[in-house]
Amino acid sequence: MPGNKKKVLLFGATGGTGAVVGDKLLAAGYEVYATCRTEAQREKLRATKQFKEVMLLDLASMPSIEKIFADLAAMGVSSIDGLINCAAINPATPMETVSQDETQKVFQVCLFGPLRAVQLAVPLLRPTQGRIVLVGSLAGSYVMPMLGIYSSAKFGLEGACDALRRELYPWNIKVSLVKPGAILTAMFYGHLDDVKRQIADATGLQKLYIPLMNAHLREIPKTQSIAVSTEEVASDCMHALTSAKPQARYFSGRHSKLTGLFVRLVTDNVQDWLAKRIFKLE
Repeated sequence: MPGNKKKVLLFGATGGTGAVVGDKLLAAGYEVYATCRTEAQREKLRATKQFKEVMLLDLASMPSIEKIFADLAAMGVSSIDGLINCAAINPATPMETVSQDETQKVFQVCLFGPLRAVQLAVPLLRPTQGRIVLVGSLAGSYVMPMLGIYSSAKFGLEGACDALRRELYPWNIKVSLVKPGAILTAMFYGHLDDVKRQIADATGLQKLYIPLMNAHLREIPKTQSIAVSTEEVASDCMHALTSAKPQARYFSGRHSKLTGLFVRLVTDNVQDWLAKRIFKLE
């Protein structure tokens, strides 16, 4: 019966991992409430006639997040079986020169926004003992130069997921964090373009970091050979949603697994030395 379909709210359904997760949810028979950022994206998704509904969402805006749940209530949705968030931004800026506006936006999109969505989703997940699946990052375990603000937000997401997992235990609402490293998506290539613009527009203190920015440009493309596919990350999201025993953390891809192990076993001094060698900071 169509009314018996399990319902999933999917953030970031238009590209990269989110698009693949959406395809997998539909193939598995889920009723998917998808979100996207622009009206053009919404029209494109609605044209497929596959999603139950497509709603506009800007994770940088708390009112936008709250409207999603108001819209669900208006549609008569009183419960869902899963919330999956695949949306993120990944700027690259030295910690000394990052603006307050950029810091606020990164934390809003990567931490505050997803946490607010979880708060609003939990009452809908209680009746179904549903799942929360958040796509984090390897940057939440290992910090590279130029990615300090992004890593800070992702480290915060780690703590939030640990707390949620333990606090929601009485209702059997399981929480999983999916942690890929580099993924070859539009965001990956846009990230490199952002650094190139920073170099071209550098003024004042920013000029001191041009050697580091150039090193970042040299090193990041090398990760293409070890980047994880969107298919693998999406498969981890689906396992977290459907498995009887979902993992607390999924290190998506071989490189992510090895780096996660490296960080747990190696001292901070060794990690600092490695960063200096890679980025030629001495």
